[in-house]
Amino acid sequence: MNKRLIPIIILAIAVVLFIYNRPLDLVNHKEISRGYELIKGIEAYQQKKGKLPENGDWAAFQEIGFTIIELEHAYPEFRKLSDTSYELSYTEGFDPPYLIWNSTEREWKEGFPSLADFQHP
Repeated sequence: MNKRLIPIIILAIAVVLFIYNRPLDLVNHKEISRGYELIKGIEAYQQKKGKLPENGDWAAFQEIGFTIIELEHAYPEFRKLSDTSYELSYTEGFDPPYLIWNSTEREWKEGFPSLADFQHP
């Protein structure tokens, strides 16, 4: 009886560890794929205009490729952090961690949004 139970316990532990440590691109494939499309649009906009769009500039976001539904639901949310950096974040619910792309780090991660560089007048 014990010999049969050991493989089941090992399998159960392996499944739990996989679920707990699953890769981001496996779980968030749809969001990451859409995010890369928007990142291309943001970078093209930045190259064309010489600046990043301002937070809340829906016309610029639509030019980049955001849909009205994405803008209304802020999913993903664009946050300009400085003149040269930004974040895209997918927030589901209220509690972090969130799925975030930071233009400086250039990778998807789960975590907390960065604080913007505040510029004093």
